[in-house]
Amino acid sequence: MSKIIGHYPALGYGFLTPYYDKIIGSVLPRSFRSEFVARMDIPWDAKILDFGTGTGEMILSLLDQYPLVEITGLDTDPIALKLARQKISKKNNVQVTQYDGGYLPFEDNHFDTVVSCLVFCNIGERGRFADEIYRVLKPNGRFYLCDFGYETKRWKRVIFRFLRSLSPLRALLKDSEDVVSRVLNDSKFNDLEFFYSINIITGTLNCCATVKR
Repeated sequence: MSKIIGHYPALGYGFLTPYYDKIIGSVLPRSFRSEFVARMDIPWDAKILDFGTGTGEMILSLLDQYPLVEITGLDTDPIALKLARQKISKKNNVQVTQYDGGYLPFEDNHFDTVVSCLVFCNIGERGRFADEIYRVLKPNGRFYLCDFGYETKRWKRVIFRFLRSLSPLRALLKDSEDVVSRVLNDSKFNDLEFFYSINIITGTLNCCATVKR
């Protein structure tokens, strides 16, 4: 797997990262991460990887419902990680780590659960990253993914493609209209289970789970 040179800010531009939570909050329901987590089945003492942790909002949602788990947040964006560290500074069972965007810096079969929310739509080589997640998951470990699915409404696809055309990440985003299916079809995971959908103005977010067999 090639390494990412630098990092790709989630909103395309680094100067927007400090405003990420407010911008996403204006588009998505405030409760969407909590609803996502509420449908997960995670052991009370699980070791969890939050892949693409960003500003740490998914970590907080996980801790609200699973306060005793051990969470590692991983991201390439130093600005987002600075915000995440501020949020979790008093949490002893959480650590956030910056990495270079290549192979995941963990041993095989390391985590019970991996969670990723609105990450794969912003990266290339999705199948390879999914295979890395497969590698670091323990046997029978679960991978929970929330990202864009195929949008059946044409007007939403038009809005999505217009916004995508404005992003400096547009080369990566060219295949981002059905991220969930693409990720799983190009990786070692099988048996995809969809369990929650969120409709927003730019499309539909699909939440799903798959197991390492």
